[in-house]
Amino acid sequence: MSVPRAAIYTRVSSDLQEDNYSLPTQEAACRQYCDQHGYQVVGVFSDVHTGAQYRERPGLSQLRELMRQRALDVVVCYAVDRLSRNQAHLYILVEELADHGCRLEFVTERFEDTAVGRFILAAKSFAAEIEREKIAERTMRGRLARAEAGKLMSPVPLYGYRWADAEKTRYEPDPETAPIVRRIFALALQGQGVTAIANMLTAEGIPTPYGRAQWSLTTVWRILTNRTYTGQARAFTWRRGNSGKRSYRRDWDAGIALPPDVVPALVDPETFAAVQERLRLNRLRSARRNRSPELWLLRGGYARCGVCGATMTACHIHGAPGYRCANRTRHPDSIARPGITADELDAIAWRAVHAAMERDDVLQHGMELVLSQQPSEHELAGIERVVSQLKRQQANLAKAIALASDDTALGTLMAELERVAQRLRELEAERDTLVKQARAWERKRSQLQELTRWRRQVAAYLDQMGYRERRWLLDLLGLVAHVYPAGDAEHDRVEISMALPLAGDFDLQTS
Repeated sequence: MSVPRAAIYTRVSSDLQEDNYSLPTQEAACRQYCDQHGYQVVGVFSDVHTGAQYRERPGLSQLRELMRQRALDVVVCYAVDRLSRNQAHLYILVEELADHGCRLEFVTERFEDTAVGRFILAAKSFAAEIEREKIAERTMRGRLARAEAGKLMSPVPLYGYRWADAEKTRYEPDPETAPIVRRIFALALQGQGVTAIANMLTAEGIPTPYGRAQWSLTTVWRILTNRTYTGQARAFTWRRGNSGKRSYRRDWDAGIALPPDVVPALVDPETFAAVQERLRLNRLRSARRNRSPELWLLRGGYARCGVCGATMTACHIHGAPGYRCANRTRHPDSIARPGITADELDAIAWRAVHAAMERDDVLQHGMELVLSQQPSEHELAGIERVVSQLKRQQANLAKAIALASDDTALGTLMAELERVAQRLRELEAERDTLVKQARAWERKRSQLQELTRWRRQVAAYLDQMGYRERRWLLDLLGLVAHVYPAGDAEHDRVEISMALPLAGDFDLQTS
């Protein structure tokens, strides 16, 4: 009889998590469990990630791929909440393991793959999910109480300040960094650009707020646009963006105002307002505000600096349209920043497009890669099965509620119906996400099929294409032109790379 093959999975929410939930402690306990049960450990997979997500965890993704190859007989975790704190995700993972002939076992809890076992597992996951929500609620309540009491929220003082008391409730100007903040505002008011200020501070060897030697444009920009330096302290000014992604925007007026003595002003409101107007004018007058975009085929990200990777901006070089690296802080010497005329670079890029469109092997390889990366239909089918089960359970509970005559039983049934409805909503949301991913893949596959089908006709029509058509083709091919300084002995002047939709990169040596 063969020895069961086991994979160990461990997870913590942060690098600082300790005690019985640390990664080494979990792994040691799981290994001991495997030794006691005669399992052969074939892999250990770990994540430092929240338990409220599962597709975003690289360690869990590797384990699931190994499971799909039927290279595992059992997955061992320390506890239920180490695998997931979300009931819907836990149901998906359990169903996926079972479909590939793999058992799920926990060191601290016993789990049997039966209806009762799955119910117990769901109940424990539900308890873990509630505890996670309680922790988040307590944390937010504490932060709100601190802000409403007029105390600062940041664990470290804002650049230019230091703590004025041991309780860290208010700031006072830092003798070393406050003069630097005032100087940054004074330079901006005199007309110095953000790039010039960053270069000046870097050249003088002044450490950044993060202790680094090189000042970035973003760091200077954030100082110049932070209204806190006027003495107007507010908490909870960041709001989640409208895109649904993990993006945030500052909404100053929606924040909680703190008392005026919490943060002393380093600049007066008039100076701050004048600097904002200066920044606005700088943006309007920058090279990006050109009125003839069609003079630069590769504007907007197609042309990149081969030295630092920054996007090259559309500008004029000796009176002619051209591209130049915009990242001055990484190129203190202006000669080291690559620059090239638009005529030269656009011609090189378009020759590379010709070469790609004339190569059957590139498009064929791209299509093979696209087809090999089709989203999993099995995962979607598993979710659909669980959704059907929950809907049947929901219908049965509704019938039981209609027949119930006892108030206690009725309350219990209503609570169970709400719990099932919540799980159903979560699973349907997961299903919708997978459906969107599958549709996006299908659109990209159709694009590549269309390009493959009409490649010869398009290749014959390349030089007759207009500006928008050429940009569409650049997008489809994923073209990027890396430009190096003239005279670079290690690189060609221009190196072109392309990446077909959902496919790997390939290079075309065109210079």
